[in-house]
Amino acid sequence: MLLNNTPEQFIIHMIARQYRMIYQYVILQKKGYSFNEIMNKMKIKNFVTSKLAKQSKTLNMSTIEYYMKRFLEIDRKIKTGEIDSRVGLELITNGVIG
Repeated sequence: MLLNNTPEQFIIHMIARQYRMIYQYVILQKKGYSFNEIMNKMKIKNFVTSKLAKQSKTLNMSTIEYYMKRFLEIDRKIKTGEIDSRVGLELITNGVIG
């Protein structure tokens, strides 16, 4: 995406969005909603719901929450000028957000 001149902030946004969707999927699943109910409630296609179901199996709630907090922290640091957006993206993609 960087080679196509996609802004770093947009890439970070898309990664964070994916984790938010996984988080929402897991919450709805724990509340007892079926696959189809989750798909309708989140207003997403079957394919996307299937991907979320698969991804949610490899992550637990505390891990998802941890990453979401780190994304928020990095986003804040970028917007306040503490770090460059490229550095923030590298921290996220290289898993050095711990």
